[in-house]
Parts: sequence; structure tokens; C-alpha cells
Amino acid sequence: MATILVAYSMVDSRCATMNVVRPFISLASAILMRCSFSASRALVASSRIRIGASFNNALAIEMRCFCPPDSRLPASPTGVSRPLGRDETNSVRKAKRLKKQVIEDFKKIPIDKDKKVPKVYLIGEFFVLLDPYTNQNIEKELGEMGVEVQRQIMFSDWLEHVLKPSIFYKKESHRERCVKYAKKYMKRAIGGECIETIGDTVYAAKHGIDGIIHISPFSCMPEIVAQNILPKVSKNENIPVLSLVLDEQTGKAGYITRIEAFIDLIKRRQQKYAI
Repeated sequence: MATILVAYSMVDSRCATMNVVRPFISLASAILMRCSFSASRALVASSRIRIGASFNNALAIEMRCFCPPDSRLPASPTGVSRPLGRDETNSVRKAKRLKKQVIEDFKKIPIDKDKKVPKVYLIGEFFVLLDPYTNQNIEKELGEMGVEVQRQIMFSDWLEHVLKPSIFYKKESHRERCVKYAKKYMKRAIGGECIETIGDTVYAAKHGIDGIIHISPFSCMPEIVAQNILPKVSKNENIPVLSLVLDEQTGKAGYITRIEAFIDLIKRRQQKYAI
């Protein structure tokens, strides 16, 4: 956690927020989220709710891998998700209006629906997964490499789990699913997102995902435990896994090189099994 605190202290105060990757937000959830953010403004140096930017990022992540490089398009997921001006909103009504506008902009982007792209799960420690500054924009980098990125841990899920009584849950939660799938390798949760890391890896292997990228902050004990279990999971479940440990000394060039090599491995593996 010391590493994460150091990283967060370097972030400009206007950016001290997290991505909430959600295509839809109900009125009740929005009210709960607003109350939570309002109560924590003084702590995280945030003065506005960034619903619009988060929704843009979610759509960009979903579409980027199906598009040619940004320079070859008049409109691109990256460009549309970073429009000129401010895309902040502090009310549900403004968020809905912005959502409609964003969807219209994204529909204008040409995509190649026949393009075959590898699918990769991002798993690991909560804050590193959610903060683009800390994880060095790994979702964007993967998308531009032609990879479909899927992430199971969402801030809105965690917030709902904390604020909503369990008796109101109508479906299996992400954590419950992870506990079920991780049972073969872990009998109980040991803290952090350790059991989610193992459970998501097993789930991904059984649902057609091509590879796993596991990211964690330096010295995070639960993720260190998970990192030592993952090789066995990878072998037994037949799914490639790349573990990346991040701290304030992590260099971008070496980081991207490791990811590129891993994606090449996945693509070669796809070709092998396609023959």
C-alpha cells in the first residue's frame, strides 16, 4: 500500500478518481455513489463526479481493439473518449444526456466486425487495476495492440457490495463466483483480491479467454500469494498467465516490451490451436 500511496501523491488533484466501467447506472446506484463520493471529496481532492469520462473510457476499451490505428481514422475510440472541453457531470440527468451523446459519437466510428482479436483478462489488486496512472494505461496499450480487454473487478461492484445489504442481492456476486471457481486451489480468502485473482483465472480458462495479465503493487502480500499459485493454475487450466509487479521505479519501455511478448505468445498459440 505504501507504493500506491506514493503513486497517488504524484497524481494531479483533479485526477484523483477511479474508472467506473459501467454501460448503465440505475438511479438508486447513482444516488449511493454520489453520497459516497460527496463524503470523501476532502480526502481524495476530488471536486466533481467523473461519470462521463468513465463511461467514455469503457466504450473506448470495448471498441479500440476492433479499429485500425488511430492515425488512420477520421474518428477513433481514443479520440472520441477524450473530447475537447470538460465531460464532467454532477447529476443523474446530465449523466444520461452525456451517455446518449457519447453513444452517438461512438456509433460513427468504423470498426472491423470480422477482425479476430485475442481476449485477455486483467486481474490483480483493486487500486492498481482501476487507476490508469498507476497501471500505466495498460487497457489502452492492450487495445492498441489489437487485444480485447476484459476486467471483472469494478469500483461500482465494490461500492454496491459495501452499501447494499446482502439480502437485496438477486444474483451471484463477483466474489461469490470467484470463491466457487477458486475452491480447487484456495479454501478460503486470505485478504485483498487474492481469491478473486485465482477465481477469475479459472473462470477465464473455462470461458474461452486467451490469456491472463496479473498486475499488482510491489510488496502486496495477498497478490504475492496469488502469484505463486498462478503457475499451477496456468498449467492445470491450460491458460497463459503474465504477472507484472508495479512500483514507482517501473519503466514504461520494459513494461510494454513484456506485454508485447506475451501478446505475441497468445497470438501464436491461437494459430497453433486453429490448425
